[in-house]
Amino acid sequence: MIKQGDPGTGWSSWFDPTGREQRIKDYIHLTSKLIWQRQAIFLAATLLAAFYFDPVRTIACYSGVLFSEALDMLLIPAVQKWQTGDAQHGRRILKAITINTVVSASAISFFVINVAQQQSIGGHFTPLFFLFAASLFAAMNNNQMIGILLLRLTIYGGAFVYIAFYDIFKYHPPLASNVWLEFFTIVFVLYFIIDISLVFYRNYQERLEQMKLIREENERTKAAYEIKSQFLSTVSHELRTPLTSIKASLDLLNTGVLGDVPDNLRPALKIAAKNGQRLADLIDDLLDLQKIEAGEMVFHFEEIHVGDLVK
Repeated sequence: MIKQGDPGTGWSSWFDPTGREQRIKDYIHLTSKLIWQRQAIFLAATLLAAFYFDPVRTIACYSGVLFSEALDMLLIPAVQKWQTGDAQHGRRILKAITINTVVSASAISFFVINVAQQQSIGGHFTPLFFLFAASLFAAMNNNQMIGILLLRLTIYGGAFVYIAFYDIFKYHPPLASNVWLEFFTIVFVLYFIIDISLVFYRNYQERLEQMKLIREENERTKAAYEIKSQFLSTVSHELRTPLTSIKASLDLLNTGVLGDVPDNLRPALKIAAKNGQRLADLIDDLLDLQKIEAGEMVFHFEEIHVGDLVK
């Protein structure tokens, strides 16, 4: 049971990049990406219907489909201007998507019903195939928003039912006729469309969850990397201060400034000074790496003679 205030419910989920905001952006992105594919399908169906049926009625219905496509295209700049977290703008976009869905699905349904009404009893293969293709296309490409998908499929389902009952109410055929066979086939197709829509929706949900896990893992990795960098920087600076004192003291002893050093101690002091210098160089390298990672290292490039460099 979804309770009020749960993550993903209410308008608070607009601020969740994996919530409604991300779904709407994915929906509009795919809508704009498939525009020419949809137009090619609509145009092919229109030309076929206009050749075999009344071209005037066909073109009139096609005009409604084009109008709905124009409404969808108007949403693209609105989504591009959408600032993340702007819930009010998001509500306006969602309302526009809902209206566009009703207009688009209704226009396509009227187109299909127009073809079905011009056919003789039974055998509504062409309009039913058009409607099935539209439903399958929606199930595959509108699964980002389950409410919008269900709204579109509901309108398509109404067209399916109308075509299924059209000949039954008009001719009252016996149960053994092909008309009833077509009716039961349509019922089966409706079930198939609903089932396949749920499959595509679940797949989209899984992809969202995977992207969410990837983002969370990326944030944890960035946090761990930041902590590591801070740790190395702190340790390097903390080691450098006492090491500088130790190294300076050893240098004073080795140079004899503090007095003569016994011969038996000279080798040990030289080794200590040498290793102190190595340790200082390593710390300097760590500090340089931190500067490079932070983008604070400045490089000055110039041309050199390779021979001089080797010498």
